[in-house]
Amino acid sequence: MNYLVTGGTGFVGAYVTKQLAEKGDHVTALDVKVDEERLNRLIDTGSRENVRTAVCDITDLNALVKICEENRIEKIIHTAAVLDSKNPPLTTAVNCVGTVNILEAGLRVAAKRIVIASSVSAFGSPDRYEQEYIPNNAPQYPSTVYGASKSFIEGAVQDYYKRGVDAIVCRFTHVYGPGRLNGMGAAIDNNLVTYPALGQPGDVPLGEDTHNWLYVKDAAKALITAACVEKTVNRCFTTGGDVASVVEAADIVRTIIPDAQITLQPGKFYLANKFDYTETREDLGFVNDYTIQTGIADFIDEVRKEHDLT
Repeated sequence: MNYLVTGGTGFVGAYVTKQLAEKGDHVTALDVKVDEERLNRLIDTGSRENVRTAVCDITDLNALVKICEENRIEKIIHTAAVLDSKNPPLTTAVNCVGTVNILEAGLRVAAKRIVIASSVSAFGSPDRYEQEYIPNNAPQYPSTVYGASKSFIEGAVQDYYKRGVDAIVCRFTHVYGPGRLNGMGAAIDNNLVTYPALGQPGDVPLGEDTHNWLYVKDAAKALITAACVEKTVNRCFTTGGDVASVVEAADIVRTIIPDAQITLQPGKFYLANKFDYTETREDLGFVNDYTIQTGIADFIDEVRKEHDLT
């Protein structure tokens, strides 16, 4: 199968590219800035030949269509995004216009499936919900431009589905793992796990918070599951992992690295973190491979391997 993976050399996208290439699919990893070194590090040598890279801004529809046509793209997994609301016009352009361009390009080249990585930021604050576990198809109350862009994507997918585009959205919780460079999640992940794994102190922001922890390898698996599932009743699926406080996560790190120096700063992010995964399990067919304990352990191993510390 010929895949286009947008953001294909980024945090989640590189793991999608890796998993597809290593199972024998052909991948065009598209990014606004291609990180060849990351792909070379992650992907087995024998599978690297299954990956080609392309530089493209997803706000350029004509360039997207041309890349899809030249590479005979059959399926698209879209992970490219701006991960915050610091620059609202940029966030809107990339996340909204860029995603519509992906859907439109898929329509024009008759892609068999488009899968889009999104975020539970679309739901907004948990205070807006009566249920402890937010249902998959609950109303959404985004409170940031970023969250609103993710809610917009779901509406766009419903519209393009009526036009004949078979698209699925995976709404991610806090995706953690090695190699995250952007967003508040990067500051949390690096100070909580990366720095201690390297023998350095970590100063974790928002240390009073509780997160829904989705390991990056599971996030990639979920997107590929969505690309391969036959048919689904739902278009959008909340995709997460274990719920644990930052304090609990720090304790897991300390069980593996007893001398870890981790300081937790006060503060909370106030995002919803408890969700009903019934549709994700039964309709999409996704089941996590990693618990928070095994995910953090693998995270530490991967960091140490990269720095030749094992």
